[in-house]
Amino acid sequence: MHREEIAALHSAIEKTGRPIVLSLSPGPATVKDLGFFQDNANMWRIADDFWDDFRSLRQMFLLLSVWGGVGHAGAWPDADMLPLGHIGLRAERGDDRTSRFTHDEAQTVITLWSVAQSPLMFGGDLPTTDAFTLSLITNEEVLEVNQHGAHGYPVSESGDRIVWTAAAPDGRSKYLAVFNLGANAADIHVDWPALKLPETCTLRDLWKKADAGKIPSGFTFHIPPHGSGLYKLTPQ
Repeated sequence: MHREEIAALHSAIEKTGRPIVLSLSPGPATVKDLGFFQDNANMWRIADDFWDDFRSLRQMFLLLSVWGGVGHAGAWPDADMLPLGHIGLRAERGDDRTSRFTHDEAQTVITLWSVAQSPLMFGGDLPTTDAFTLSLITNEEVLEVNQHGAHGYPVSESGDRIVWTAAAPDGRSKYLAVFNLGANAADIHVDWPALKLPETCTLRDLWKKADAGKIPSGFTFHIPPHGSGLYKLTPQ
């Protein structure tokens, strides 16, 4: 892991007195070294290179769950760049192309990175990227989850159905991410009290930027194959 070199870089940066980010790459890092990473780096890769195939995305769910909830200001587990939009311009892997992720899979990538508070670094060519991808990375309500949410971690997993939560900045509300990694659409029910929330909460769909109203007890989310939803729950 090159501990001595990393510590030396950290010390040198501290001596400059300047705001410099130290990002460690490539991974994978191991959780047993968490304290060292938090003390010496601002972000550290938790995996080898992440590319645009669903198998890699499934693997990232496992890796991010291992690191769930440990990130804090100035020290973040890093799930790697976002291989979305127009990628492969210099053909590192294959010909000049667009991302192989479907729209639902691309939304799942951003939803997972956001609720897990992984750094968001775009891996495509912005000037030639499609409008849908740009809409994913410019949704301010979703970006709020990544930038100001805290302690994102998985609260339940049943086969291909996965639920994550993160704390919202107001200290009362919670962000909720619901994932369906299966090949068929799925209904996923979430009870508010199971998330340590009051019986009634206002549910807001962050991708749609729309309120669903005051919902008692819980809600059943209909999620497409390889898809996701991202919401904010505000106690009433």
